[in-house]
Amino acid sequence: MRRGFSAILVSSFCFGFIGAFNIWGRSYGFSPMQATTNRFFTATVVFWLIIMLRRRDDCRLSGSDMLLMALQGLGLAFTSICYALALQSLQASMVAVLFYIHPIFTMLGATLVYREPLTRNKVLALMVALGGCILSADPGSLFIGTASPRGVMWILLGGLSYSLFNLFAQRTSTISSPLVSVTWVTTFCTLALFIIEAPRHLLDGSMNLQTWGFSFLFGLICSVIPYFLYLLGVSQLGALLASIAGATEAMFGLLVSIVVLGDRLVWLQALGVPFIFGSVLILQGDLLRYALRLRRGDDLLYDSPTSNVEGEQQTNLDSP
Repeated sequence: MRRGFSAILVSSFCFGFIGAFNIWGRSYGFSPMQATTNRFFTATVVFWLIIMLRRRDDCRLSGSDMLLMALQGLGLAFTSICYALALQSLQASMVAVLFYIHPIFTMLGATLVYREPLTRNKVLALMVALGGCILSADPGSLFIGTASPRGVMWILLGGLSYSLFNLFAQRTSTISSPLVSVTWVTTFCTLALFIIEAPRHLLDGSMNLQTWGFSFLFGLICSVIPYFLYLLGVSQLGALLASIAGATEAMFGLLVSIVVLGDRLVWLQALGVPFIFGSVLILQGDLLRYALRLRRGDDLLYDSPTSNVEGEQQTNLDSP
C-alpha cells in the first residue's frame, strides 16, 4: 500500500504541470487540441518503444478486455480535451483545483459498481479534499463574474469523465501489468484524438525539432510517467482511495501555477491548500490502521480500505 500511495504522489506532482505545458504550447502555435494530441501521440510512441525493448510483456488481450481499454482511452481523451479547453478561459490554478470534483463521481461509481465499503475516514477525507478544492477555486469569483461559467462547465465535465477513467482503471488493472494497460489506454486515447480532429499538423511538415522536443517533454512529464504510476497506484489502492490521494495534484498544480506561471493567489485559495493536504493525511491514517490490523493477523478480507468484491484487485504487478 505504501508503494501505491507513493506512486500516486509522484504521479500527482507530474500531473501538476499539465496546465503549464498547455499554456506554453500556445507560444509554439499549438491549439488546445493540437497540444493534447501531440502529448498523447509522443507518449504512445514511448510506451510501445519501452515494451519492444523489454521483450517480456504479453500485450495480447481478449476482445472484451480490448473494449474496456478502448473505453478507458476514450474517457482519457475527453478528459484531456475538457482540461485544455477550460484553460482558455480560467486560470491554471483554478482549473487544477476544480478538476478535483471527480472524487465525488468516483466514490459513487466505486460504491455502485465495485461495492467498495465507505469507511468514515474515506468520507471524511473526501469532504476535506473537496472543501479544500472549493476554497482554492475562490468561489467568490464565480458570483462577481471574474470566472468563466463555460470554463467551469468544461472542467466539471472533465472531472466526470476522469471518474469513469478511474473506474475502468480499477477493472483493467487486473487484466495485465500497469505498463501494458497504460500502453493500450494511451494508444486508444491517441486514436480517439486523431478521429476527433485529424492531426494534419503532424503530417504537413510544420513540426520542427523545437516543437517535437516540446511535445516529447509534454508527453513524458504529463503522460508517460504519471499515468504509469497512477495505474500502478490504482491496482494497489483501488479507484476510490487512488482518486482521493490524487487530490494532491490540485496542490501541485496550484503551486506550479503560482511559481512557474505567476498566477496570483487570493487568501481563500491559500486557505484551501492545507485542506487538500490534510485529506491525504487522513487517508494515510486509514491505511496505517489497516496495516497494523494486518500485522496482528486480523481477518480483513471484507473489511480492508481497499477491498473489492471477491478481492478483484489483488494482482501481480510487473513494473519495470
